[in-house]
Amino acid sequence: MVSDDKQYEFYTKRIADLSDATQDGLKLFLPTFSAIVGGAIWLRNQNQSSSTNILSTYQYLSNWLVVLLTFVCIMIVIYNVWAWWQYRDLLVRITEKSSYPAPSPHWSETVIDGILCLAMAAACVIFWEFNPFSISK
Repeated sequence: MVSDDKQYEFYTKRIADLSDATQDGLKLFLPTFSAIVGGAIWLRNQNQSSSTNILSTYQYLSNWLVVLLTFVCIMIVIYNVWAWWQYRDLLVRITEKSSYPAPSPHWSETVIDGILCLAMAAACVIFWEFNPFSISK
């Protein structure tokens, strides 16, 4: 049988791990999105005289690559926030009879993650609208 202290230690460590994993989803988006945007700008500048067919192919691929990246990163964040919430609820239940019960999770603790997910979605839409391959020179 596992002691209550060990259980508490396990759950608090798991909550910290899930919080870090949520941040990892956000950290994955920034450099990958920047690489796609930078690569699109560079390719567009290199192919100034390219045919419209090649540019439209690049536009199609880069748009859907950004959509896929955004979807995956948002799903990583949502899943980890959901799992974090479940572990926080469990921690509240196992500490409710102790002299220092853990506070219940509140929706306000996830506001920043939600705002960052909206920012990722907005970056995706902005890239779709202003893709360097769709801008004529």
